[in-house]
Amino acid sequence: MQPLEATRVANTEVFRVHYINVSDAVTMLKPVLSPDGQVAFTKPAVSGIDSGTKDAGGDSHANADTMVITDYPENLDRVRKVLKDIDHRPQQILIEATILRASLSDDNALGIDFNVVMQRPGLIVALVFGFLLLKVLLLWAMARTMPIPLAERPEFIILLAQGGEFGFVIFQAATQGRVIGAEAASLLVAVVTVSMLLTPLLLLATDRWWAAHLQAHRIEPTEHRLDAPQDAPVILAGFGRYGQILARLLFSTRVRVTVLDHDAEQVEAARQFGWRVYYGDATRLDLLRVAGADTAKVLVVAIDDVEQNLALVDLAREHFPQLTIVARARDARHWTQLYQRGVRLIERETLDAALMSGRSVLELLGVEPHRARTLAQRFRRHSIEQLVAMAPHMDDRARLISISKAGREQLEHLCRIVHL
Repeated sequence: MQPLEATRVANTEVFRVHYINVSDAVTMLKPVLSPDGQVAFTKPAVSGIDSGTKDAGGDSHANADTMVITDYPENLDRVRKVLKDIDHRPQQILIEATILRASLSDDNALGIDFNVVMQRPGLIVALVFGFLLLKVLLLWAMARTMPIPLAERPEFIILLAQGGEFGFVIFQAATQGRVIGAEAASLLVAVVTVSMLLTPLLLLATDRWWAAHLQAHRIEPTEHRLDAPQDAPVILAGFGRYGQILARLLFSTRVRVTVLDHDAEQVEAARQFGWRVYYGDATRLDLLRVAGADTAKVLVVAIDDVEQNLALVDLAREHFPQLTIVARARDARHWTQLYQRGVRLIERETLDAALMSGRSVLELLGVEPHRARTLAQRFRRHSIEQLVAMAPHMDDRARLISISKAGREQLEHLCRIVHL
């Protein structure tokens, strides 16, 4: 009786690879071939050929890499599946460029048909005014959401309100493509040109009127600077939404506090309501000394900006080691950075508010008030313990994920105990 393999018929097929190197493909395909399988393939394309007349590379790049494989049908099916997985387009960034060509005639030497412009000067003025007004309004709205000082906004708006040179190319291309007519293109080019010509004049007018007006109405912080030495036992840096609540509590218990804030408008507003807040940058060593940091007992770091917050902590720990630091943390990462600096009295600004809301939700769902309070307290304690455990491993993502998963299971176990 003949062996089974001797009675089977092998087939031969041609396979082409387009992205993977053919020699690499053969290496990956060999495990799916039978012991009787055979493969032949073209030589890899030559690359890195030096310039010259002897070796120009021939037609090594003319055809796709090819393999001829002889094997049984089921093995050829496996070859197709493997090739489908390994021979695919690599992830790339596609950059496309479009070349616009604009030609000018003798009648339109500068891109503007002045006959059209001179016939409709009123329309040109109206279009320029509307164009600049629309851009000024949009830029003013953008400037209010961006960290641009108030005194610098006029220059920012005027410089960006003018039209751009690329508009000339766009209008010419649109005319050649018959998207807009020649008369409309001349009007639009004239509008952009006039807006550019007006920009220097608008800047001069801005410097003389608008910027001067803002400067005259700018809040001067010099009246509320901290000049006299202070001796209060508590220094509060930051009088924002967090610092205000803390300050009101301390003031209501007649605790003397020296309050610093770097926002002139915030200082002025607080002064109007009767709060004694001083203008100044708490990260300055000289200002801290005037504020009484050499003799104070507690420094409350309530600054909103994370970098300035951490800078003040570093400065205080270096120059005023007797100070006990009570710090505000914006989030868990900020909390960890403060903890790594040796600060132990840290409060995340939204933690307690979120837990109070969580207690309200639990009570609305039928959980008894004392149980809801216990759950919130256990969650708070667990959250802090988990951050302490994660602090030494902030650069080890795998370890952080492991601690987080273990903490989640532990929290669920604690909550189940409370419900029992």
